Amino acid sequence: MLDIPFASYWWFFPVLVWVYAWKGLALWHSARHKDMWWFVAFLFLNTLGVLEILYLYVFAEKKPDLKFPWKNRVFAHKTSDQPVSEQFKEEVKDDVSAA
Repeated sequence: MLDIPFASYWWFFPVLVWVYAWKGLALWHSARHKDMWWFVAFLFLNTLGVLEILYLYVFAEKKPDLKFPWKNRVFAHKTSDQPVSEQFKEEVKDDVSAA
């Protein structure tokens, strides 16, 4: 066996924490969004967090923020004569029924 001191593996633990943090977050989001193929890819592929970060910030579907509705796109522009809160409720209802 090779006699390599532990000091040469100092980078292993931070990389392990980095990879599993992103992998856990991506697995959780893909399971909640019912993205089966993404879930399987995250489970079997190890890309040091790159694929997970791409999924979370580029490919994942954004859901409306119900706690802070002013952050949603509905409040950026008014497309009808309804009050904005009613328009937001209708869009959320449409999004939920489409899912």
